[in-house]
Amino acid sequence: KNDYEYKKMLSGIREVSEHMKKTSPFQTEKNFFPTKGYIKVLQKCGIIPADYDYKTPVDAMELDEKYFKWQEDNIIKKLD
Repeated sequence: KNDYEYKKMLSGIREVSEHMKKTSPFQTEKNFFPTKGYIKVLQKCGIIPADYDYKTPVDAMELDEKYFKWQEDNIIKKLD
């Protein structure tokens, strides 16, 4: 922890993290409002219910994790 290079690298990581918190709502914002196209794709996959209210915020990271899992279960395994 006392190494100069370590401190320099950690400082850079913290700087980027703070920048992301301020500028990237998709990555950090828990009240993200996705586009209708995004929601329609997730509805087709069964990740979001068909009666989803577009005014309801979502956790984009959580939805993406579910979508990647859906892809793995429904697409990638079929290729094996």
